[in-house]
Amino acid sequence: MKQTIISTLLLLLALGCWAQVEKNLAPCIIEAQITDAPNGKTVYLIRKKNRFDGENIANTKCVKGQFKFTVVPETETDTYTIAVENTSGNLLFYTNPGQTTKITGKGKRPSNWMAENACALQKENNMYIDFGRKNFPKLFGLKDRKHYVVDSLYNVKVSKRNVERDRVIEHEIIDAINSEKSKWAVAMIDFMADKPYSKVWLDIFRQISLNAIGAGKKQFADKEMELRKLYEKIPIENLSDETVLEIACHLFPDDFKSGDFVIDFISYDHEGKEHNLTEYCKQGKYTLLEFSGSGCKACTAIKPFLDKFYELNSDKIGIITINCDRKELWQESKEECGWLVLNDHAQSLKIMKAYNVVAFPTIFFISPEGKVLGKYPDLKMKVNPIRAIRKYFPFAKIGK
Repeated sequence: MKQTIISTLLLLLALGCWAQVEKNLAPCIIEAQITDAPNGKTVYLIRKKNRFDGENIANTKCVKGQFKFTVVPETETDTYTIAVENTSGNLLFYTNPGQTTKITGKGKRPSNWMAENACALQKENNMYIDFGRKNFPKLFGLKDRKHYVVDSLYNVKVSKRNVERDRVIEHEIIDAINSEKSKWAVAMIDFMADKPYSKVWLDIFRQISLNAIGAGKKQFADKEMELRKLYEKIPIENLSDETVLEIACHLFPDDFKSGDFVIDFISYDHEGKEHNLTEYCKQGKYTLLEFSGSGCKACTAIKPFLDKFYELNSDKIGIITINCDRKELWQESKEECGWLVLNDHAQSLKIMKAYNVVAFPTIFFISPEGKVLGKYPDLKMKVNPIRAIRKYFPFAKIGK
C-alpha cells in the first residue's frame, strides 16, 4: 500500500515537472541593422499586454546602427513594440518562441523600420504595411512629418513663436493625414475582402472603422455593403470582444434619435455602486446626458461651462456624464464633479452603439418623462452646445 502511494506521488511530481518544462518557451532574438540610425540613444522593447497597455521589459543603446534583445516569451505569440527615447513613432511586431526577428530600415524613427520573422501574424502584418506604403506613400510621408513636428514641440527648446507655428503646422498635417487615411481605408476595404479573419485583420478593420465612423463620410457612402460583408467574417464567438464592439459602434450604430425614450443601462460610480439611468430620468427633472472621455479636449473645454450651468440650474436640470474610458483609466482619474459621473467598466461601447454616439462630447437633452428632446452635436443642426441648450432647455439660466 505504501509503495503504491509513493509511486503515485512520484508520478504526480514527474508530471508537474514535465508541465513546468513545457511552459518554458524558447527565447526570442531581436536583431537590428539600421541605416542613419539613432546612435547613442536608448532603444526600448515593450511587451504589449493588450492594445492599450504594455510593459517595458528591456532597453539597450543603439551603436553603429545595431542593437539586440534576447527575451523569454510569455505566450505562443507575443506582441512587441520598439521605441526610441525622445522619438515618436513606434514599430509593432509579432513573434513566436524561438524565432529571430530582423529589424531593418533607415532613419531614427522606428515607425519607418520593418520587422521580419517566420511568424504567420507578422508576415500578414507586413503584407498590410506593404500595401499601404506602396499605394499611399503620401500618407506615410505626412505621418513622418507629423512625428517630426511633435518631436520638435516636446524635445527642443524653441521660442514661443516657433511653438505656435509648429502647432499650426501640426494641425494642418493632421487634416491632410485624415484625408489620406480615408482614401487608404476605402482601398483597404477592397484589399481585405478575400483575406482571412485574424488578429491582424481585425486590427486593420478597426482602423478602417475609425475612418468611416457611421459611414458618414462621402468616401464610404458606396461601401456599406462591403463593410457589412467584412463584419460578417468575424466569428460569432468573437462578437462580444471589445475590439469587435468598437467596430460595430463606429460603423453600425443603432437608429436612436430625437423623440425616442431613453434606453436604460447599468453603470457604476467611483465607489462601485450600481446605477440605472431611469433612476434619474423620468423623475420630474430634465436631464443633460453627456458622453465623454479623458482624452477629449473638447470635453475638458466644456467642463467649466457645465460646472456653472449645473450650479445655476440644479433645481430643474440634472446632469449625468457617461465616461467611456477603460475601467483602469476611469478608476485612476477621479475628477471633481458636482453631478453623477458613471462608467460601465467596458468602455461604454454597447451604450454608445445604442445611443448612436460616434464623437465626444455628445450631449442628449432629456425631458422629465424620459423622452429625448435633442442631441449635440447634430449634423443637421450645426450649432454650438450653448445654442443647443437654449433650443432644448429654453428655461435654463446660462452663465456669462
